[in-house]
Formats: sequence, structure tokens, C-alpha cells
Amino acid sequence: LPSLLKDPEARKAYDRLASAKFQRHDCATHRPVVPLDLDSFINRTKGLVMRGFTPKDAAEIAAREITMIPTSPGRCRLK
Repeated sequence: LPSLLKDPEARKAYDRLASAKFQRHDCATHRPVVPLDLDSFINRTKGLVMRGFTPKDAAEIAAREITMIPTSPGRCRLK
């Protein structure tokens, strides 16, 4: 827990804010999760193997690329 939330009153206030934000949340306004395209994963992995990567390394690189979320041009974060 962050040090600011160790106080019971601060924790209650935080919970109230989080609850209010959750109540306003509308799932329909959010983008749906894109399902994993197995063919693109396989093709990406094959391409890396053809460039000289070992199959294990190619699979790890392709999996890591899938777990990255673009946040802005040129930047990304992990899921």
C-alpha cells in the first residue's frame, strides 16, 4: 500500500472515489480486446527464424511484441 493510503480515512476516501469512477464506467465505450491472431504469430516467428534467430528466441520475441501496447507514436508499455 502507498504510504498515503495507510490512514483509514484516506483509504475510505480513495475507495469512495474509485467506486464512483467505476459506477460511471461504461463498458460499451471501450474498445474490445483484439483476439490473438495465431497465424500472424506463426508468420512473425517463421520470419525471425529465417533471419537467423533460434526458434526459442523467435518465439520469445514474437510473444514480447504481442504483449506491448502502443501508448503514443514511438512509445509503448507492457500489458
